Amino acid sequence: MNIYKLIFICGVLTLTSCDIPGYLDVKNCTKSDAYYLTYSQTAEGIKDTIIIEIPPNQTKGMLFGFGQHWTDDGIRDYLSQVNKIEIITSKDTISMTDKKEMYLYFQKRRKGLFKQILKIKVE
Repeated sequence: MNIYKLIFICGVLTLTSCDIPGYLDVKNCTKSDAYYLTYSQTAEGIKDTIIIEIPPNQTKGMLFGFGQHWTDDGIRDYLSQVNKIEIITSKDTISMTDKKEMYLYFQKRRKGLFKQILKIKVE
């Protein structure tokens, strides 16, 4: 077998077998710092807070594991672990504790061919 064919076949198999990790993308369109916070509690009772600080006119995010897609079930699974989401700016605070409200908020913002990106725009 030709070495180039072997390299091509190995490359195709490698690229098609890879899973794309999920990503949460938060863009701050304001003139001051913004914050994206999630409050969660594990089954063992351990509380966890994730804080993403986004400087003005910049984008920051959080990389999830492989296989995290923002499908309807993926969103529900993620939100089952989240108690509260806050988006804080100098002029406003959005606070969500209702699972249905969080679900609809996330559902409208999923992007990508495999729904692996969730884009939140802070204005």
